[in-house]
Amino acid sequence: FPVTIYVAERGEKFGSIAAAFEKLGGDNNQIVEAKKAVLGVVDSFTLMQVANEGLHKQIPGFNENFAKIADVANRVADATGTDAVASLNGLVDALSSGREMALKSYGIVVNQEEAYRKYADAIGKTTDALTDNQKKEAVQLAAIGQLDAALTKLAPAGDSVKNALDA
Repeated sequence: FPVTIYVAERGEKFGSIAAAFEKLGGDNNQIVEAKKAVLGVVDSFTLMQVANEGLHKQIPGFNENFAKIADVANRVADATGTDAVASLNGLVDALSSGREMALKSYGIVVNQEEAYRKYADAIGKTTDALTDNQKKEAVQLAAIGQLDAALTKLAPAGDSVKNALDA
């Protein structure tokens, strides 16, 4: 009987997370690709939870790049021997805040002044006229644009014994 309750609660929680994911505009293909990128170390449910958080934080380009985000986080976790979920949450936080040092720990290097200039040019403003929110968005966009570069710097995660056990 307790197993039935657990399964029912888990199913209800998954249904709620999946519904929120759809409402936030989440892309199920990105979850599938993210699961491949993390070698099964992180389950689909957890990936969807993390994706919901990133979507909720309105990180520009997050939905279209979630598989790359998961891949970068997993590669860093694999290289440092840390937990893949913690690494993924840390990368989402770093992208959300745009903090330079946090992004660098994932191999993402953003030149803030250049990011501000490109963003200002794109919206027809000067860098001095950018609001704090626009500056943050400029850094977020630049960071998302650096995912491919980060992936080339980081060794692909391997099928280690630890990863196999986690999966």
